[in-house]
Amino acid sequence: MKPSLQDEIEELRNRIGSNESITEQTIIPADFIEFNKLIGLPRHPKTMREHPITNIQNTFIQTYCHDDRQDKVHLNKARQCGWTELILRRLAHQSFFKYKGKKIIIIPGTRQQTTKEIFERFLGLFTNIRNEIKESGSLYLKLNNGTEIYGQPANVEAITGWTKIGCIFMDEAAKWNLTEDQPVLNAIMPIVRTNKSDIFMISTPKGPRGFFYHIEMDRESSFAKPVYDIHAGGQELYTNEERMEMINSSEEDPNQEYLNQYTTGRNSIFGNMFTVGEHELGW
Repeated sequence: MKPSLQDEIEELRNRIGSNESITEQTIIPADFIEFNKLIGLPRHPKTMREHPITNIQNTFIQTYCHDDRQDKVHLNKARQCGWTELILRRLAHQSFFKYKGKKIIIIPGTRQQTTKEIFERFLGLFTNIRNEIKESGSLYLKLNNGTEIYGQPANVEAITGWTKIGCIFMDEAAKWNLTEDQPVLNAIMPIVRTNKSDIFMISTPKGPRGFFYHIEMDRESSFAKPVYDIHAGGQELYTNEERMEMINSSEEDPNQEYLNQYTTGRNSIFGNMFTVGEHELGW
């Protein structure tokens, strides 16, 4: 029986923590698709079986992720379509290229446990290339090439003062449990400007509030702002019947969770709105 992801991570941590010498060097493919074949394909969000990078995910990488210039991406995404996994894989890949020798900061939310869970998912991507790891902690990873990856909770004290940053990844940024999330963004953006860092800010909506919402609504924002609903992002993962079942059976607000709308609940006064135009909705 194939070991679970958690078993693979535990084995990886044991290998890193031991005195076992691993001297061979892996040839890291420059091509993103080939890199995913090397580290193992992503798992389907529901079945957890291996599934290739979808065409829409590959298009996202080719359109919004660049090797030779700064990326500032605000991604409004439907849940259960593998977007967090995709960004983690992009970070792992570019830790050998664009971000080589720099720091990568992964900020999944305000809770330490959430930060640990996402960081373990990232560490699991190195199971097949464990020889590239020099050091590993619960929220820290250092590669032989000098790249350092940190998991950090979303608070001003943990973020302020970072230097030599290659990329900041803010996961589920609209759902952070903050009374006022603007100070966190105010701490992050000077780092992005000073270091010319990439920044990936992704989330499903959580009402018309917070910096994630305001950035998308700001027509003068310098962020690229792709939007993928369940029909666009999940087209190769689910049948149309499965997608409609997910929408209709959602216990949370399906307009937010699957259709990318900034509402305030299932019975929102905003109703069944759609934002179109530059957005890449699947309707």
